[in-house]
Amino acid sequence: MTESEPDDLPALPTEAELSPEAAELEPEPPAQGPAAQRRVVLRRSWLPFEINWPAMLVILVLVAVTVFLLLLNQEALPAQVVIWWPLAIAVPSALWFLIALFRRDARGVLASAALFGVSISVLLSFLRVAPLAATLVGIFFIATGTAIMLRGLLLRHQPIG
Repeated sequence: MTESEPDDLPALPTEAELSPEAAELEPEPPAQGPAAQRRVVLRRSWLPFEINWPAMLVILVLVAVTVFLLLLNQEALPAQVVIWWPLAIAVPSALWFLIALFRRDARGVLASAALFGVSISVLLSFLRVAPLAATLVGIFFIATGTAIMLRGLLLRHQPIG
């Protein structure tokens, strides 16, 4: 050993010496300094697989929507929940619209406006203000058209491509 290398550092194993169990270990980022860069600290993940969190969120939302629609179809929900549930979609979509507008996210503005238009149409239908077919076309197209105009304003100074 040379004088620059400390004696307490073990030699790093080669790939052939690693067992299948050790091959699953992920190296942590090395610390600062020459001695710390020679050491490789291996940590074991808790699960033998990785979780795709966006896909997991989509799955949980689909399960919740399915359960809600099943209860709605079976008429097992109270009347107040049946009437006002579209607000649970309209309020987050309005917040998403404002956040997308401030972030200048054109796709988010379009998607949130369309979702907002559909939720307000369904709310008016459940409140028996107007039939769903009449409000869906009118409010949905107005909300989406407004979003298209705002999208044009957001993207007017950006190059195409």
